Order: sequence, then structure tokens, then C-alpha cells
Amino acid sequence: MNNQDAVASILHECKQVLDRLLLETPDVSTEDKGEDQRCRASLSGELRTLIQEAKEMKWPFVPEKWQYKQAMSPEDKTNLQDVIGAGLQQLLVGRVAPPVPLSSPREAFRV
Repeated sequence: MNNQDAVASILHECKQVLDRLLLETPDVSTEDKGEDQRCRASLSGELRTLIQEAKEMKWPFVPEKWQYKQAMSPEDKTNLQDVIGAGLQQLLVGRVAPPVPLSSPREAFRV
């Protein structure tokens, strides 16, 4: 048996197992059902409605405006590692901007 036949056989076996699992009904004990009903009863009516609507997939997906950009600008393609790396050596060796002058040496040690 070659590799493709072996893979096909394994996939077929997996599909059979999944089909059997989908046909089986989960065993939910009476105790679990009772606990579920008690928990649901403790929720507000509005929350129960929201949970039911979520189960029934009644909420449409509405993408937020910030999730998608219509056009890419050069700023969007900037690699931060390149930006930081370009000035990193200067930052490590010395300061890029001159230090802020202190009015007295004691200011340097104030907490």
C-alpha cells in the first residue's frame, strides 16, 4: 500500500468515527438537567433571551470599521524592527537629543 492509499484509508476511518459520534446523543443526567434549569432560573429574563438568541445564531456579524482598511499606505507597511534598529545604536551609545539641563545637582538624585 502506498502513502496515498494509507492516508485515504486513515481519513475514511476518521470520517466513519465522526459520523458515528454525530449520530450518538449525549447522555445528560437528570441531575445535570435540573442544575441547568436552576441556573437558568437565576438569570434575568433579558440575559436568558440573549443566551437563547446566541444559541439560535440570531445575531448578524457586523464588522467594525477599524477591523478592515480599504487601502494600505506606506505607514502601514513599516516594519517596527527596522525603525527601531535604525536608531538603536545611537540610543545605546549616546543620546539622540541633548539631555535636559538640571538647575542643581540635587535634582538628579530626587525621588
